[in-house]
Amino acid sequence: MVSRLKEKWKHSRKNKIRILAVGLVAAGLLLAVAYTLWIQPLLEKDRYIYIESRVEKGDLVLGIMESGTITLEESTIEYELQLTEEEEEDSDSSEDSEEEEEETLHYLEIEEVYVAAGQRISEGDALFKLTEESVAAVQKRISSDLTEARIALTETESEYQLSLLSAESTYKISKLEGDSALSIYETTIQSLDASLAAYDGQVALLQAEIADLQEQLAEESLYDNLDTAYAAYVNAKELYEETQLYHVEAYTSNYNDFVTAQAAYEQAQEAIDSLNESIEEKQREIQELEKEKQKAGENLESDKRKAKQEYEQSLAAGENAQDILTYTSTTLEESLKEAEDKVKTAEENQALLEAFIGEDGIVYADGAGLVTAVNYEAGDELILAGTMVSYVKEDAYTISIDVLEEDIPYLTVGDTVEITLNAYEDQSYKGVIQEISSISADGQGTVISYPVLIHIEDDTSKLYGGMAADVTFVTDQVEEVLYVSRKAIVENEAGETCVYQKGTMGSYILTPVETGFTDGTSIEIVSGLEEGDVIYLASRISGGENALKETGETEEAGSGTASEPEEGSFPQMEGMPSGEGGFPSGSGEFPSQNMPSGGGFPGGNSMPSGGGNMPSGGGFPGQ
Repeated sequence: MVSRLKEKWKHSRKNKIRILAVGLVAAGLLLAVAYTLWIQPLLEKDRYIYIESRVEKGDLVLGIMESGTITLEESTIEYELQLTEEEEEDSDSSEDSEEEEEETLHYLEIEEVYVAAGQRISEGDALFKLTEESVAAVQKRISSDLTEARIALTETESEYQLSLLSAESTYKISKLEGDSALSIYETTIQSLDASLAAYDGQVALLQAEIADLQEQLAEESLYDNLDTAYAAYVNAKELYEETQLYHVEAYTSNYNDFVTAQAAYEQAQEAIDSLNESIEEKQREIQELEKEKQKAGENLESDKRKAKQEYEQSLAAGENAQDILTYTSTTLEESLKEAEDKVKTAEENQALLEAFIGEDGIVYADGAGLVTAVNYEAGDELILAGTMVSYVKEDAYTISIDVLEEDIPYLTVGDTVEITLNAYEDQSYKGVIQEISSISADGQGTVISYPVLIHIEDDTSKLYGGMAADVTFVTDQVEEVLYVSRKAIVENEAGETCVYQKGTMGSYILTPVETGFTDGTSIEIVSGLEEGDVIYLASRISGGENALKETGETEEAGSGTASEPEEGSFPQMEGMPSGEGGFPSGSGEFPSQNMPSGGGFPGGNSMPSGGGNMPSGGGFPGQ
């Protein structure tokens, strides 16, 4: 019995040992399987770093970008005086021989140029300085032209009045000749009386010419020239008379100087005498006209008698009286209009000259901008009217670009655009759509585009023509909104839009937000965050914890090189409860950092109990 019990106990002990051995083997296999299937993949799983960012407030703009170059619309500063060659020849013909050397002063001459192409000017800047001599000469020339034009107009008006009165009288005579001899006689008397008035017109014309000559005679320069010439003549004469004949060379030189000075003095005196003689001659003409007028008055009675004798001849002329009057009136009006136009042109030239040269003989800029061309140099004469300086005003900078047909519906004249330049990368400019062409630009194949003209609104003082520019047309925008980077937006298991924020114990949690407008880079936050809130962008790193240890990287912002997660991805987070940024439910994962280094379990080969470091429920993931 005892032997059986011992034998049974021995047999039972062997069974227990066998069971224990089997259990240990099974446990070892299970640990090996668990390590291979779950623990080791977790140790090698991708890790994430979190880059800090903040919620900002501002404008988000969505637009179309096109490229073009800056073009310039030129303005000009013009010289507008019209001094014809004919006027110059008339003026030259009336000058004395001593003034021939001054022929070049019939036009304004530039003494100095203050600007050059590429220079920026402001309104009122000095551009050119004119020589004082040329300014004085042109002023005198234009004043003379104006006086002559006014005299010619006075003469033409007098002739017009007399001729028109005569033509009307002839017409009336011709039409009334058939009525009675008395009517013809009375009309003839009116015509004869009118002929006497012609003498008054001629006298008025001569008096105007005398006034002009007297004005010339009153010029101080004539007498200054005379005094200077006389003083030179007296000095030359005294020196000549004091020179001894045996000093042949000195005597000859002094004699030549004396002759030259004497000729100059005589010419100066002759200029004054010539004016006086002209005045006396015209005064004699006036006296002759007065005599002729007196004589015409004395012959008036005989002329009236003669008018009666011409009665029958006037009957025939009456038939053509209207045509003759119309032709005569038209011709006289054309002559009067021509004379008035000459006076108007002369007055305009005088006003243009005064405005052009100002009080100091300097031409000033009438606007501000960039000089593109200067057409005159020092020493040039302003012979013909034309452009002196070309410049681009600061408000005349434009950009012409071609916009594809599918983008044209988004654009409207008057829309604001944003402009960036290669020359000034850190500065942007505002522009306005000035024109959208309705005719397509030349395209290749099926590509169709339309020219759009942009006017630059901001300060253009640093811009030049031909600069490359990128123009952004705003198709949609929101102003003064909260926004974050689109890369910060992820989606949780429930399909909610979220961003990462920092939780407790160094963890990261998902905060649901409501998003709105996006420009492709940033996205509007409608609710869920405030301006200045800190958020995090999750960036993935391959290689797990070992890779982090080897590179020295951490899970905080700014360390290492990381790839950006795809939008909507859900990276693993550490030490976070399920549903709050921890393990996604049913993911079958648990934090790798909670495992001991090397992948072993605490307490040797025994399995951890309960919750321990294992996922909730104490089992392995997925069980």
